[in-house]
Amino acid sequence: MTIKKKLSYLLLAISVLPTLGVILTFELSIKTAQENISDNFRDLMDQKATMVMQQQLGDFAVRLSLRSKLLEEIVLSQSSNLNELAVEVVPEELVRGMDINGIGNDIVLADGLDKGKAERDRWILEELKKSCKRFELPENNIYHHIFVLADGSYGIYPGPEDGSGKVGVPQSCRWYQVAIEEGGIIGSPPTMDITGTRPVFTMANAVKDESGKVLGVVALETDMIDLFDGLKVNEQWSANCTQAIVTTSPEAGAEDGGLRIITRNQLPEMAAMESMPQTLREAFHVNEETVKKLRDDILAGRGGMLRTSFNDIDSICMYQPAGEKHTATVLIIPYENIVSAAATVEQEFFSHNVRQLTGFSVIIVFTVIFAIVTALVHARRITEPLMELSEAGNRLSRGEFLTQVDIRTGDELEKLGEVFNQIGPHLEQRQKMQESLELARSIQSNLLPAAIPEINGYELAGLCCYCDETGGDYYDYIAAPDNSGRIMLALGDVTGHGIAAALLMASARSLMRSLTSYCCGDLGELLGSFNRHFLADTDGSRFITMYCCVLEPDSDEIVWASGGHDPAILYRASDKSFCELAGSGMLLGVIEEAKYKTCGPEKLMGGDVMLIGTDGIWEAPNEYGELYGKDRLREVVMANAERSANEIADAILASIKEFSGNMAVKDDITMIVVKRICPQIS
Repeated sequence: MTIKKKLSYLLLAISVLPTLGVILTFELSIKTAQENISDNFRDLMDQKATMVMQQQLGDFAVRLSLRSKLLEEIVLSQSSNLNELAVEVVPEELVRGMDINGIGNDIVLADGLDKGKAERDRWILEELKKSCKRFELPENNIYHHIFVLADGSYGIYPGPEDGSGKVGVPQSCRWYQVAIEEGGIIGSPPTMDITGTRPVFTMANAVKDESGKVLGVVALETDMIDLFDGLKVNEQWSANCTQAIVTTSPEAGAEDGGLRIITRNQLPEMAAMESMPQTLREAFHVNEETVKKLRDDILAGRGGMLRTSFNDIDSICMYQPAGEKHTATVLIIPYENIVSAAATVEQEFFSHNVRQLTGFSVIIVFTVIFAIVTALVHARRITEPLMELSEAGNRLSRGEFLTQVDIRTGDELEKLGEVFNQIGPHLEQRQKMQESLELARSIQSNLLPAAIPEINGYELAGLCCYCDETGGDYYDYIAAPDNSGRIMLALGDVTGHGIAAALLMASARSLMRSLTSYCCGDLGELLGSFNRHFLADTDGSRFITMYCCVLEPDSDEIVWASGGHDPAILYRASDKSFCELAGSGMLLGVIEEAKYKTCGPEKLMGGDVMLIGTDGIWEAPNEYGELYGKDRLREVVMANAERSANEIADAILASIKEFSGNMAVKDDITMIVVKRICPQIS
């Protein structure tokens, strides 16, 4: 028997005379409660859907950004291969007797080449083709590698499976022309691939020698069909859901808001790209106010949510920056999808109550006497379990986690007692987990340098602030094993946060220290060895960025190497200028064959300041969605350049906290500050 029935009997026992009035009042109360609960339940569903989908959008944006960076690294690596092959002398034994008429479908030689030039072009393209196999990772979604040489010969990998494959001419593609004109890595809007069979994104880079002469163009076509596989929307909300990536630019006209669709889900594989709607307004018939709001937020790098009409359907629109400048991922879900579950539950719940109340009112007159007796009997059965729960709750609040209740009423009170009995162990487990996290934080803090080493001619300072109890940032000072007084500075950033990242950070620290004992002489060799060992430990599921540099006592020269990390920032005291000390190495833990090299040397004069940091510094947000940025960082370094290295580090951290205000820290902040001390004049 339910509590509701017991209370109903009690109400009837004290309402014998105005029975009819009580029934009418109760019916009115049910309707009012229905409206209130319906509104609250709808709001709850709305909030839950918004929170979950915004998290999914944020994770998808991070995935797009990482994918873009990885593809850029592949293009740069292939560009480097082409640059080296273009100037390399071809061994005669490799081309002697080469039949240039027997090439496959994946290599096309330019017309009018003499035999020697044709043999060389084929050799270069065959070598580039071999290098493609290193990048055949499923998550890259690479559809074609394309290599175009300066004389017009080109190779496509993989090529058509047979001679019937129809292949376009790369030199006529827009990405080829833009890469030649603009230089650097460029990304093109969606087009059909080189074989004209599948929509793709294309990333290209013009390869030039030291004199600026174009040696060729390297391009990657990446599959656009499966781009949204990483954005999984709950099935309950996914009906008629639209996922799209849109872009804009400050120079775009106001007529269409400057919002152009790069791609969207449910795009037919063989669709002609020119038939795809080019603007958000064309695709969804949204009003001018919505377009303006989206454009302003995307230009500012902000995410958000709004409710408006898309294709005349009341919808929720959520958007987040997609990793590229002025680009965002947009998720459009009909509002009815979110509240439909609430409407179904509401209808079932209250229909049941109305039917029950109607039947109860018919027999009320015949059960008044029975209701009075029953109410008296059951009143005690209701109050005693409630008192027991109240007393047990007081004991639980005092930390007595083993507190249990024994309620056997056969109704909701018994179920409530069962739920209560589960609370104590869960609270105790949570307390133990919190204590374990505190212990992990203490242990990880002990892994960071306890003292700053002394080195003639330099001042050092380092700090690390984790956004969770533990984190994945790492920095260290490692003395050279040859007793030369040299010190290697190492700073790394493991993907993610929390316990998993902390474990990888500890592993990275141990690995770096063990490898330094025999690799300290060559930073490129050190990072290469670290990459192979780290990849073996993580199986490619995680990666880390790393920046290393070596200081020598009484020397003003430094050397450094980078594994996918942001460049160090160098402040020149003599002319109050800034420059960056960058490295060309890719992320550690991605490709076993990745190569790294030692950069430098670079001179540090008296008063110069070098800052090595993680992206948690310049990507720290404030409450308006703005990022701290490197410009503010440079201003703080310049303003405090005459102070000690430790004071400079403290000033940077204080500036970040002041900028962020009440915003929660979303990423670890780690830095090493190196200051060159002016030589003493005797």
